[in-house]
Amino acid sequence: EISLGLVGSEMCIRDREIFVYTTDRPNLFAASVVALSEMNLQVLDASINTSSGGLCFNSYVVLDQDNMPIGGDGVRRQRIRTTLSKELATSILPDTKTPRRISRRLRQFITKTKVSLMIAPDGSHSTLQIISSDRPVLLALLGTLFAHLRITVHRARITTLGERVEDVFQINTVIDPKEIAHICKTIESQLDSEISSVHMLNHFFQK
Repeated sequence: EISLGLVGSEMCIRDREIFVYTTDRPNLFAASVVALSEMNLQVLDASINTSSGGLCFNSYVVLDQDNMPIGGDGVRRQRIRTTLSKELATSILPDTKTPRRISRRLRQFITKTKVSLMIAPDGSHSTLQIISSDRPVLLALLGTLFAHLRITVHRARITTLGERVEDVFQINTVIDPKEIAHICKTIESQLDSEISSVHMLNHFFQK
């Protein structure tokens, strides 16, 4: 286990898990998952926890593009430290790069995206559930969408069921029915559009 200090944050990297302890800030989740994606790290699970005092203790279970853990590679650990430090310190909305090719197994199974957004009984937060096809950079794309939709993630549960993902996010309270409909429609259309473009890209490479 190696502890790495960040400006305004503390980070610990284990074999396949990254822990980040920091103060909450806009687009923290988005910046983190986009940065991990740009380093070719796929997030298998994420735990986002925010205290009432505005402190976040987030953890990400990751594997590299060869489905291998981070391991003891000091150079890789330093690159993770540097990249996350830069992304967590910026106020610029993150963005994702060109969609990556997906495996033959994932290409055979497409799940139409379904999004639901419900207010907690006590009104303290809203729960956003997303069911969709698994694909590369999914969380990075979601993070970018959350940033543009001004969604603040307080907690997250990432679940991969074969070729399908079922992600649940506890977010800031959303009351307006029009805003709820807009959020759901935007996420559904953007995710389905992205998976279609990735399949077209893979079809091109297969020719």
